[in-house]
Amino acid sequence: MDKVEHIARIEKKLKYIINESIQRGNYEKTLAGINACAQLLYIWNQRYTDEELERYIEEISSKVVKVNLKEDADRNTVLFYDGFGLDTRGLALIYLKAIAQLGYKIIYLVPQKSKGDQPEIHRVLDGYNVEWVYYSEKSYLDKIKMITLTFDVSKPSVAFFYSMPDDAAAAATFFAYAGLVKRFQINLTDHAYWLGTNIFDFCIEFRDYGASISYYYRGIPKEKLIKLPYYPYYDKEKTFEGFPFKSEKKKVIFSGGALYKTLGDSDNAYYKILDQLLTLHPDVIFLYAGSGDSTELDKIAKKFPHRVYHINERKDLYQVMCHCTFYLNTYPMLGGLMTQYAVVAGKIPLTLIRRDDVAEGILIEQEKRCIEYFDAKSLVEDANRLLTDTVYLHNREQLLAGAIISSTEFKEAIQSIIKRNNSKYAISYKRYDTESFLQEYKNRFNVVDAMLSSIARKNNKILFFDFPWCFMKKVLRKSIKFIKGDNSSCK
Repeated sequence: MDKVEHIARIEKKLKYIINESIQRGNYEKTLAGINACAQLLYIWNQRYTDEELERYIEEISSKVVKVNLKEDADRNTVLFYDGFGLDTRGLALIYLKAIAQLGYKIIYLVPQKSKGDQPEIHRVLDGYNVEWVYYSEKSYLDKIKMITLTFDVSKPSVAFFYSMPDDAAAAATFFAYAGLVKRFQINLTDHAYWLGTNIFDFCIEFRDYGASISYYYRGIPKEKLIKLPYYPYYDKEKTFEGFPFKSEKKKVIFSGGALYKTLGDSDNAYYKILDQLLTLHPDVIFLYAGSGDSTELDKIAKKFPHRVYHINERKDLYQVMCHCTFYLNTYPMLGGLMTQYAVVAGKIPLTLIRRDDVAEGILIEQEKRCIEYFDAKSLVEDANRLLTDTVYLHNREQLLAGAIISSTEFKEAIQSIIKRNNSKYAISYKRYDTESFLQEYKNRFNVVDAMLSSIARKNNKILFFDFPWCFMKKVLRKSIKFIKGDNSSCK
């Protein structure tokens, strides 16, 4: 059975479970099924939306979300729902900072598991009118009740939805407040499937590519789409923690992000580029920060001993960027935020792309920055010159000026969005050919791994008897890793 047929059978079974559960009034199982199916479609990523799941969100919303807004909304109160609960990673911090500085009262709704793990957000918001509300994720229905209660008690006039592609409980809750609260979705995952195309009044896109995908492939009307570029938050005063090697008289090429972004390409271009640069330049050391399948990276490290280093994500990312010669973007999937970190540090993010790739729009007037290459040979040739000609390197770095929106411009745009439902950033729509991009997802897709990560989740234990082997296999994998001494997956 090939991948397409296999995934179709799993999807069909999950939708059968969803439909049967909702008819029987087993709404916890309904939400578990929607969550599992949405996560599976996100990993598979062969389409950008699913009409059946959207209808199920509407149906479950009508059955379980009990809205009790008795008074008029408070014009100065903004609810910010954060399904990630991260600190400096992602976009939550810059949105919260801007909203707070504009004088709004913020109701910050965040997972209980994040309590104590967001020191920088706490530091930045200290002194502003922010109420932290933590919700439990013990069950989907409890989560819905908590979000609903927060809406009804705080009476916000505006609500931001910032979450994962499979957040069924929050999506169902936001859907219920149509016409009562102005709802904005922050589209972080613009290149992939996500749940909830009908749960907002306006969708904030950070680039033309995402807006085009939402319009042409998700069916979201243009009047609901607003463009707002983002900027990377960083602390200039943070101390550089150093390299795991001696860097004197060395040039450092830095790269990072989830390692899956370097896999799935049939030509293995990313690692071939790295191999060539290390071969041609004995004074170069390569540093990669990020987690995931390191098989290919380990091969390079073995070939070039003491010149390839793999580390975990760093809190001093900006400082790491400042100490490298240039940044090598991941391929076939680039890192948008990592690209921006490189630019604010004044370092060139060398980026291999294809025509109509998802690389567009990460930077302002990106075509003027000379960071993109349409074949590996051109990238290697230019990298060679950057590594050997300091004047050329400096001149190229000057082209990066003005490529990132400022925090002040971002704050002003947030005010315009909240008050007038628009920003000064015009959207240029284009029907992108995403076939080759989606094919890479298919190439690296593993059915078993996808089922374990989408179905066999703690919150989805109600699906155990429908997929017993899936849950048992996940337990077995964790047990084996534990025995081998790797406890990282046993959280």
